[in-house]
Amino acid sequence: ARVVKVENRPHFNNWAARNSGAKHAEGQILAFLDADVILSDGFSEWVGANIGRNNVGKMPSAMSQKTHRDEKLSEASNKLEGVQVMHRDRFEQLGGYDDLLQGWGAGGDMDMVDRLSMNEVEVVTMPETLVEHSIQHSMEERTKYHQNKSTSHTHLVGILYRKSKLALMRLFNKELALEDRKRLHGLAINAATRPTGKNSTHVELLVTSEEIPGANYKTEQKVITTITWQQ
Repeated sequence: ARVVKVENRPHFNNWAARNSGAKHAEGQILAFLDADVILSDGFSEWVGANIGRNNVGKMPSAMSQKTHRDEKLSEASNKLEGVQVMHRDRFEQLGGYDDLLQGWGAGGDMDMVDRLSMNEVEVVTMPETLVEHSIQHSMEERTKYHQNKSTSHTHLVGILYRKSKLALMRLFNKELALEDRKRLHGLAINAATRPTGKNSTHVELLVTSEEIPGANYKTEQKVITTITWQQ
């Protein structure tokens, strides 16, 4: 194993850490794992036989994982969805993980799958048996080195940002520039606090605004992502 030390980062960012690891990796197939995952012996063989340039391997969604069959999912559930395998070309084509996403539950893994899918990369569901064991730990341990320890807040920021970004990417059929993503992420942060006396919050982006010659009106196209709390 080779350990890559990241300098001048007082707080942990999973997606920036993965990007740093990928830069130092030498192979063409990149496997991304969380630190609490212990792989089965057959993991490398399965990946070599099933993952190539035009697909990405991911674990089943948390709700369908057998490991959670008999439990009520909570924030502390070890959902395994951070296990992802992809070809280096595809990873670099997208510029890696979006490291504007910060904190536990922000969804950088789901964001990566969404972006790869937009680029017509097939999503392959990996067998859960490729993970032998996951180390259970508390939320306090999980968020110890994060700047924002409110997992509900970082999760909500992630949803507002990722869904708004994906809508814009589909509209323009391309990745968003860094400055546009920074602006969008800032809007998501501002919107992620539940307003007093209200049960919803939203991110609203004006995409186009056009005055109609000779008319007393204009047209606007907007992207709106709304979160509504269920009492």
